[in-house]
Amino acid sequence: VPASAPRSAPVPVFAPDALPLAEVLVGGAPRASIVALSREVAESLLQITPATLCVLYALDEQGGTLVPVQASGELATAARTVHITVSERLSGWVAANQRTICNSDASLDFVDRDDIAPAFHSCLSVPLACGDALEGVVSLYAPAAAAFTETQRVAVESVSRTLAHLLRGLRAMTEVERLASPGALAAVAPFEPRSVMTGLGLSPRTMAVTRLNSTTNHPC
Repeated sequence: VPASAPRSAPVPVFAPDALPLAEVLVGGAPRASIVALSREVAESLLQITPATLCVLYALDEQGGTLVPVQASGELATAARTVHITVSERLSGWVAANQRTICNSDASLDFVDRDDIAPAFHSCLSVPLACGDALEGVVSLYAPAAAAFTETQRVAVESVSRTLAHLLRGLRAMTEVERLASPGALAAVAPFEPRSVMTGLGLSPRTMAVTRLNSTTNHPC
């Protein structure tokens, strides 16, 4: 069973209530807008953590498999082909238990994938839920062991509800399975979300705070 992250008082890295952006988008935005925003968030998480790969997994229609609907960073194309059964591996354990794991062995998510597993040695994986309803998991993979700090764990958890609303929007549009195919995201029309960074609390200042904390905090 993967090691679960210790609980502690929240660290104010992101704005605590920076959630309306995604909720408004899923209310009637085109699919391209929602996908582009999820990509923007994933890329932002790579900027503020030591991760070099971020994967946004959604539950499939049957609720038994995590399907990668967004992947950014190193080996992203290969990662989009990895499906994980709920309760298995790292991200599947997070989905089944709805608990964060931090600094477990990232290669466990890539069993039998020698093209991906050697590149990553630690994982931060956070469940994404709207209320009690699990929508998916966001997993960050880093090349170094014990790469993530407590501050970074809290930072990712602070945007988990926003990401869950994005996944709910994708589910409502019945796009999860189609987006899981390699190259599907490349066909999405360009979209420039205004105030994505500020809406999620990902300002240059908060990024700097997180980067600083990454050098001073103990691993989570």
